[in-house]
This record gives sequence, structure tokens and C-alpha cells, in this order.
Amino acid sequence: MTDEQWYFLQKLLDPLDLENNKDFVKDIDAQMGLFYHHAQSPEVTHQIIHANEGFFIRYAPWVTDKYFRFIYMFVRDYSLLDLYRLFDLYTYAKQCKKVPGCFLEVGVANGGSGALLSAIAKDQNKKCYLADTWEGVVKSGEKDTTFSGGEFDYAETEVVLHLLSGLNTLSNTHLLKGIFPDETADKIDENISLIHVDVDTYQSCKDVFEWAKSKMSVGGVIVFDDYGFLGLEGVTRFANELMEDLNYIYNYNLNGHATFVKIKD
Repeated sequence: MTDEQWYFLQKLLDPLDLENNKDFVKDIDAQMGLFYHHAQSPEVTHQIIHANEGFFIRYAPWVTDKYFRFIYMFVRDYSLLDLYRLFDLYTYAKQCKKVPGCFLEVGVANGGSGALLSAIAKDQNKKCYLADTWEGVVKSGEKDTTFSGGEFDYAETEVVLHLLSGLNTLSNTHLLKGIFPDETADKIDENISLIHVDVDTYQSCKDVFEWAKSKMSVGGVIVFDDYGFLGLEGVTRFANELMEDLNYIYNYNLNGHATFVKIKD
């Protein structure tokens, strides 16, 4: 399958019109092939990812994991995360039973991924904190390329509470309404084993991490959503800076997660 065929397939899957958007630049590298970047962030390059010249069959544990399937069918219409990123979070959350501390999601929207985390937290007798302004994206700045503030202001806490009620996780889950960490972080008084950061802007990512790093248990996991996504270069820029931190091991999952595991204080 050629790059042009893959590009056509990508356009079917992604509503972003690369050809007609002046902010995005298309280029070709003699060795690496076709790639894209935002005009304001040429150092953050993007490609349509495919495996050599065709599709490969790979292990798909989500097909037979009955518990995940139950949660996924319940939350999928309330999350912008796809099946693969939701399963990624599910897997990390289950692994964090080995690590002391609560779960935290910053950037909740209508609560699909947060509800998933709340269910796993309850199974581990842990608290789960869900933090959001519920008034849209905040802290956009010069290191961001697309967001100007206020995007995704459609979300409602009532929808989140509905999901938590359906999963019977209201008792172990706490909603933190306001800018995090500025206005609501003081509500968390324990160590953290897992953080899902889904905040879309560079400064928000940085502020969440700077607040959380002293509270993260060794072995704890930080997952940055939207990593590598065209138009969300602020997230990618911050995670790339964090790669240099010797206290964390970094992994890039091609589905759109940058994951950091704390290995020492």
C-alpha cells in the first residue's frame, strides 16, 4: 500500500483536512518519506503510521477480556479516547495494584476514561480523583499550536456522575471542579499511583506534572494523552522535555500515549 493510499485512508478516519489547512506543512524526506508538521512547530514531525507495505495481525487482548468489554461498552460513547487508548489505560490501572496510591485524571470532559479508572480503583480499594474545569481548555500559550482556550466546554458534571453511578463507583470517586492544580489540588492528601493527563496544552501538562512529581509513588505511571497528535504539539513538546528526567522511564505508544514510569525519587 502506497503512502498516498494510506493518506486517503487516514482522511477517512481523521476529520482534519491536511491539504486545505494552511497551518499544516507537508514535506518529504529522502529516507523517511512523507511527513507533516505544524507551521509553528517544525521540530514536531508527524507521519501516517503503517507497518511496512500492509496490515499485520497482532495480539488483541481486549477482544476476550470480559471485564474490559463490560466497562468499554458502558463508557465508549462518553469518551474521545478510542478502544486502544482506553485499553491502554485499563491495563496500566490494573498493573498499578502493585503500587500504593490513588488514581487521578486531569481533563475529564464527559467522563468515559475517568469512569473506567474509577472502576479499577474501586477494585483495588483506592480513591479516584477526576479533575476538570468543565468550562473548556485552559492555559493555552505560545508552545501550543491549535487551542486558544475554551474548547471542549460542552462537558457536564451531571454526565460524569451518571457514569459513576452506573458503575457503582460514586463512593470512591471525587470530582474536583476548577483549574488543576491551582484551585483543587489541595483536596488530594495521599500518594498517587496513576495519573492520566488529558489537558491539551503545554502549560497545563507542565503544571500537573510539577505538582504531582513529589506525590508519585515509585513505580507510579503518568500517561499523557494526545501525544504526537497533529495540532496538539504543546503536549508533545512537554513530554519530549520530560524524557530527559532521570527519575522516569519513557515509552511512546503509537496509539497516542506518552507513558512515564517513576523509577526513583
